[in-house]
Amino acid sequence: MIERIKKFLRTKFKPLLLLLVTVILYNGWTPHLGIFPPTFYDFAFNYYGFVDILTFLVIIVIAYKNDAFKKIFDIFRPKNLLFILFFIVGGNIFIALAHHLYFQMTPALEAFPEHSIDLANYFARTPFWTHSLDLFVIGPISEELIYREYLYRLFDKKCLACFVSVTMFAWVHTGFTYSFFLYLPISLVVTLAYHRRKAIGESIALHSSINLINTYLPNLLSFWVF
Repeated sequence: MIERIKKFLRTKFKPLLLLLVTVILYNGWTPHLGIFPPTFYDFAFNYYGFVDILTFLVIIVIAYKNDAFKKIFDIFRPKNLLFILFFIVGGNIFIALAHHLYFQMTPALEAFPEHSIDLANYFARTPFWTHSLDLFVIGPISEELIYREYLYRLFDKKCLACFVSVTMFAWVHTGFTYSFFLYLPISLVVTLAYHRRKAIGESIALHSSINLINTYLPNLLSFWVF
């Protein structure tokens, strides 16, 4: 038993600590968690962009110091660029088909996830540059560090890590609701992209592209149609 504890502390404690610290930095200053005093949340709300960028920079520094970005420049190799392009196109087609099936099978009152409502409210109360930065830079990088890079380090069996990563990402965004199955294909596509080489740059690029396509493409399509 003691040996197991020693082995855990030697091999898993650091990634677990990185995971927890990054989660707190990324989500800890949101009021519903109540981690910090109320005055902090008042400050965070009034200076949202500043706090967001500051905590993100801390996340980046911690990740860099712990070799999370050691394969980041490999993304520009032709083979890897083609892989990312394949996943962006194929992954988004798969997600679109899965979402179509989801909306066909889900009761109307349950079809629109609460997380999407929160996002809509967030868009309404923040400047364009702020939520764009969150959606396409801060969110993808922070979440890929949490749900892929650090979470994977906790498991010796990578297939188990893949399963936990897929499930946790969808669950954290939706909880145990119908909309869990709305986020599941997104989580599956991004996790599989990371699973190939454990290169976080590829999953970040894919995650950001999915956010971009799902945020703006429906509006563009409606503009073209009507």
